[in-house]
Amino acid sequence: MKIGIVQMEMGWTIKDNLTTISHYINRLDTLDILIFPELALSGFHRNIKAESKEHLIQNALLKLCNLAKKHRTTLFLGAPKVAGLNVFNSYLCISKTGQVIAQWDKTGLTASESQFFAKGGNRSALDLDGTRCTTLICREVEDVDWFLAQVRSYSPEIVVWPSYIHQSSNDKDLTGYFLSASEIAKELDALVIQCNWQYALNDHDIRGLGGSRLFGTDGRCIFSMPMDQPAVSILDYSQGSLRSIETMSSLEIAL
Repeated sequence: MKIGIVQMEMGWTIKDNLTTISHYINRLDTLDILIFPELALSGFHRNIKAESKEHLIQNALLKLCNLAKKHRTTLFLGAPKVAGLNVFNSYLCISKTGQVIAQWDKTGLTASESQFFAKGGNRSALDLDGTRCTTLICREVEDVDWFLAQVRSYSPEIVVWPSYIHQSSNDKDLTGYFLSASEIAKELDALVIQCNWQYALNDHDIRGLGGSRLFGTDGRCIFSMPMDQPAVSILDYSQGSLRSIETMSSLEIAL
């Protein structure tokens, strides 16, 4: 099973991000799974409220469902989801048959996120062609005990970790978010696959984004993606193990 981790460019609107996501799906149509960041559809920025309109989100998701079905590609991506008066910071799985088969709503919200997003509920797992998957959304990685209590009974094999964080750390001397991700991988005997935004629209001076990481079941960081730049890493998953095949820049993908 071939998996692509997409450190995509962030746009201000659903229209812009849909165009970017669609481009990657079309160009990487030989892959089985594509993983995009937290709130990939809307972007994660100060104008998120204006983009969190149900008709905009649903129309965009319909197009992505059609693309997933056309290319037989499973998609993991973040999007705001509207439910009555509430808006959730959600992470979705769209199957290769073009159906939204999972929605996980972020529970571990930051103080600023809590001013707009509603708090999500329990975390479940998904059986994807015989592989048990779940998600850990951004700073929820710090809530180690909560997350383990939520998902341990499902025995997940892959934990997808969409994020919007900036932190640099040596692969062998893990700190902060990465230390927590390492602990979760070891405790669950699972692979943790991060997909981080590579750029901050709210503050162009922020550095230390990108650098998406893969943690093995022993908690070691297996590899890191380029920092502060768009890129795609292609992985091969087989019999519970992952290996990196190649990493491409956005220019290489465009060509």
